[in-house]
Amino acid sequence: MSYSILLYGHVVVGAIALISGAIALIVAKGQKRHKLSGTWFVYTMLAMALSGLFMASLAQVFITVLSGALTLYLVLSGWISIKRDLPTKKECELGLLFVGVLVLIFGTYLSMKAFSGITDNLGSFQVPPTVYYVFTAICAVAVLSDIRYLLAPKTTRSFLLVRHIWRMCFPLYIAASSFFMGQQRVFPESLQGTFYLTIPPLLVIFCMIFWMLRVKLNKFKIKPGV
Repeated sequence: MSYSILLYGHVVVGAIALISGAIALIVAKGQKRHKLSGTWFVYTMLAMALSGLFMASLAQVFITVLSGALTLYLVLSGWISIKRDLPTKKECELGLLFVGVLVLIFGTYLSMKAFSGITDNLGSFQVPPTVYYVFTAICAVAVLSDIRYLLAPKTTRSFLLVRHIWRMCFPLYIAASSFFMGQQRVFPESLQGTFYLTIPPLLVIFCMIFWMLRVKLNKFKIKPGV
């Protein structure tokens, strides 16, 4: 019963995370709607990642453990990127770097097993080794970026914005992919196995690239908050 309640809670917060994340991507940046939807996204993503991590640990589904841990690391570090007035920001960054290193070690271990042909079996679906490689590579990029950030004497606004954008968008991509492509049985049969269910996750990647390019081209404008 307790496991079922946790599962239902995981689904509910996951749905809220998808909706709030989509809103945060679309609305004008810096306004009240963006801040509110972004806050809901962070809290629900953390709740979803923690519940998924716990359930996956019990079921020994290690790819979900890896994605949950990676999501926690990326969302927290992406959120802290824009918190200028956080008194313990440096300490939090160091703590999250330590978390990132642990996730990277775990991902490397799973990737080595995947290279040897050992991956998670999800019923009728065998997880491809590429998934482990991609998650581990993303974590490695984030860890190296954190080391660069912590060692740099100063950082630019564009660096922090890009850091915030991609670390929020990639977990949203994971969540969207898990729902639209990993739970196709909840959709009408006419949609199952079609390209249409890949569109929402691809839109997340498109939006991520769009906003990152705007930052790099110095065309990223943050409107005053309401």
